[in-house]
Amino acid sequence: MCTIWVWNAHTNAELLLKIDAHQLSVQSVVWSPDGQQLVSASEDKTVKFWNSLNGDQIGLPCTGHTDSIGSLAISSDGSFIAIASLDNTVHLWSTNTHQQISLELQHTAWALCVAISSNRTLLASGDYDGKVFLWPIRRILEQHQVQERLNERDDLMQRCLIVDTYPPPSESNIHIPEGSNSFSADALFDTPATPPENKEVEDPREHQDEESDEDVDPLDVSPV
Repeated sequence: MCTIWVWNAHTNAELLLKIDAHQLSVQSVVWSPDGQQLVSASEDKTVKFWNSLNGDQIGLPCTGHTDSIGSLAISSDGSFIAIASLDNTVHLWSTNTHQQISLELQHTAWALCVAISSNRTLLASGDYDGKVFLWPIRRILEQHQVQERLNERDDLMQRCLIVDTYPPPSESNIHIPEGSNSFSADALFDTPATPPENKEVEDPREHQDEESDEDVDPLDVSPV
């Protein structure tokens, strides 16, 4: 069934809302703590957010799982959700940005159920093999933040490497009009290729000892 039905719990008869939500069966639905949103998970590998008053979709869906999503849970403050999938993984997602905020939490079998403690310190997930794992949420979030910073640094270094090794244009196949400037990689960073005339240029080696790469403290990633 691909549809979400919302009924009046007091009358047990009045249909309040009908949402054609997913392309495949809806597996799990939760309310946000403030009652303003519905969050649904489906066999179509997506999680979607809905306005509980009119049924309109809110933002983009959470995508990235490679198999059906069977269970989801929302934190007591409504700031994030946990998703359990048949791809053997559990992930945390922001309810504000709909972006992933955790590294992949791996099971050895289908991840079937997930729950978040009321104080938002522990995440519990169970799988098809009958195993239940407890994950410290603070550590999960910190590990993801560290990985994001490392990815950003690696991306910046890669872009700098590409600029540094980019082959200069050949005079044989590029015509440069008289009076114009030739290609300069420095222009990609809005940095002048040569210093302005009569301006003293500092030797960067003078500050070499003053600067160092930012240290990233290692995190304890021992199995829970």
